[in-house]
Amino acid sequence: GERLVGQVAKRQSITNPQNTIYSVKRFMGRHFDEVTQEMKLVPYNVVSGDNNDARVDV
Repeated sequence: GERLVGQVAKRQSITNPQNTIYSVKRFMGRHFDEVTQEMKLVPYNVVSGDNNDARVDV
């Protein structure tokens, strides 16, 4: 797909929430088991990667 930023991306988040990534900093550098509460706040999938790190499934 196409990358969108700004107002266009905000509109996209309403119609396509699972494929609109935002607030990703909350997962960066953290282990998957540390972000279970934060995962409830976003509509996209966060998965366990190598070494149990948190990764966004795009």
